[in-house]
Amino acid sequence: MENKMIPRSLRCAGNMTTGAVVVFLCSLLGLSSCNNALLDAAKEIQEQTITPVIVVSLAADCSSTLLEGATVTNGTTLNLGSISKDAAFLVKLSIANNGKTPLAVADNAVSLSGLSGWNADKFSITQTPSESIPPGGSGEVWITLDTSDVLATVAANLGIATNDVNTPAFNLKLASAVVATPTPDATTLFSVDSPGSEPANYTTLKLTWNKVVSNTTGYSIMRSTSLTSGFTIIKTIDSQDTITYDDDTCKPGTTYYYRLYSVNGAVYSTAAAKDNAATTGTAISAISIGGTSLYDTGTNSSATLAPIFTPANPSITTLDWSSSNPSVATVLDGTVSATGTGYGTTTITATSKDNTAISTTCTVTVTAHQVLYLANFGGNLDTDFINPTTWVEVQLSNALVGSGPSCTAVDASGKFLYETNSGTNPTSLGVDGYAINQTSGAIGFINGVYAGILTEGLAVASPNGPMGQQFIYCTFRSVGQVGAFAINNSTGVLSYLPIGSAPPLTFSYLSDGNTTSGNPRWLAVDPLGKYLYVSNTDIDKISLFSINATTGALAYVDSYTAGDYPYKSAVSPDGKYLYVVNFGSSTVSAFSIDAASGVLTTVGTYATGSNPTCIAIDPLQRYAYVTNGTGNTITAYTINAGTGALAPVNGTVAGSSYATWLYPNSVAVDMTGTHLVVASSNANKATVYAIAAGTGALTLKINFDTGLYPTHVAFQRLP
Repeated sequence: MENKMIPRSLRCAGNMTTGAVVVFLCSLLGLSSCNNALLDAAKEIQEQTITPVIVVSLAADCSSTLLEGATVTNGTTLNLGSISKDAAFLVKLSIANNGKTPLAVADNAVSLSGLSGWNADKFSITQTPSESIPPGGSGEVWITLDTSDVLATVAANLGIATNDVNTPAFNLKLASAVVATPTPDATTLFSVDSPGSEPANYTTLKLTWNKVVSNTTGYSIMRSTSLTSGFTIIKTIDSQDTITYDDDTCKPGTTYYYRLYSVNGAVYSTAAAKDNAATTGTAISAISIGGTSLYDTGTNSSATLAPIFTPANPSITTLDWSSSNPSVATVLDGTVSATGTGYGTTTITATSKDNTAISTTCTVTVTAHQVLYLANFGGNLDTDFINPTTWVEVQLSNALVGSGPSCTAVDASGKFLYETNSGTNPTSLGVDGYAINQTSGAIGFINGVYAGILTEGLAVASPNGPMGQQFIYCTFRSVGQVGAFAINNSTGVLSYLPIGSAPPLTFSYLSDGNTTSGNPRWLAVDPLGKYLYVSNTDIDKISLFSINATTGALAYVDSYTAGDYPYKSAVSPDGKYLYVVNFGSSTVSAFSIDAASGVLTTVGTYATGSNPTCIAIDPLQRYAYVTNGTGNTITAYTINAGTGALAPVNGTVAGSSYATWLYPNSVAVDMTGTHLVVASSNANKATVYAIAAGTGALTLKINFDTGLYPTHVAFQRLP
């Protein structure tokens, strides 16, 4: 029979159903004795119509002792052997397709089922092959075994359903025994030695040992300074091949005892290898340091703390330093430095680097590098220092000044101080200038400008900054005028305005713009030096002048009604508000300031004690303080940051007032906002109060004597 006798349809038998193909093949095989060509054709048809053939074998990276790549027979048992408790175990099976068409293995076609009495739940499938494995391709089934318990035998049936006609359901039995982790052997030839060179051998000991080959995953090193107790783990090594360790956490002059255990997972060797050695040198047993006080600026704003060691000459003197309040002062290698922005105390800690159990502390106090200027109407000006830690007042100097000093002001550079004279000697009535010693704060006379007119209020304007042209203004009470002068930035010398003009009154302005009867007593300037505010006590008005930044000339803008007999005033640090005490009506008037024009708008009027004489605002603009002349008190107020409104700190004026000496008429808050000073002119006394940070309430700290009839107090920062 010729090949051409085979119908074409038989040559495409691969498209027929499987059953039809099998029957037809059987018929063809019966004809094998008739013609070899026909038999070959039948074989070709058989190869083209064969269904997928699944082949299962162990893949690479199995945790099994069986040979990787070995083929697994359907229905057999894969014995995984004994596996140590807590050991990671993974079986990877390769599913290969040796057929001619894709092998279908869906996710849900791979399953585990239990065997009676055995723990199938200990096995889990973590990966299956793709749903279609192409001819000649393969995929993997990953099976993990939970070894957290010691069990005699665990087993499960693995089923893989496929479209392989010969093995549509491939089954494999997985079996294993989980046993306790074997105890590792102890190492041998363990030794501890010094590195042999200083300074390394002050703090380091070198450990060496022999490798443990069987049942070992690593080593655990324990240490103590006692032969029999106190051992703690200092190092865990996760490799059996590591056989050295440098312990560099030792202290000088100390003997250490070591125990080295071999480790197999969580199981330690029954015995430990032991040895000991001593470091060289002398260890620190104690440290002490003394505290100090710093200024926020200048040469005394940093200091080096000198630690004292016990014993006197330890081998290692390196210390770790820290500051509990780095906003006040920082410390680096024993040098403590003020930040210049924070005040108060900080605790400095010094800890031994080679023994952190040994440390010491000290207190560092940072205060503002500032002095207090106190003008006494009797004819002198005191320079004082107040220590806010010990609350001790020290008079640094006492200078004779003009007749009846009434007010002081310092230029923006902090180099020159000026004071007004309103006493009985007509030849000294005017403004005197003094140079400030930048270290001590003491003053030395420069020059004066005298008008022979009662002079009281004083203010410096710096519209061009501390390095540009500055101007100074004063009140001539009896003639209702304001005097104006230029400051020489290099020498501090005063000259008349316009610059080069001569006295007596070509440099003056009517205090209310149109009257000589205002009796101007006080001046205030905004922080930018753009606007001048004049208190006209006899007409109950506050006058506004704009300041020409080039010439210093004043231009009258407007006047605003205040209370009865408006007296001393203050502009808030941010320049947004003006506060004026009204001596006659026992009130304080608050105004908002328009930044573009200086124009005032009334915020409110607030009750004070009897006959208020002065007001001061703390640098952070949280609180205002008013001295009450005949009330012999000082009243504390909170300031509303959004509106500038005032409120007594304790709810009422009476409840927020604190006793002073007779007739307090000047008050100043220090640069840090932590304390204030009140001068009481009828008692020749000054009083220092501490300011409570959270409330603004006052606590009396000290009283000290002043000169005759103190009239003005002011704090000044030194560089």
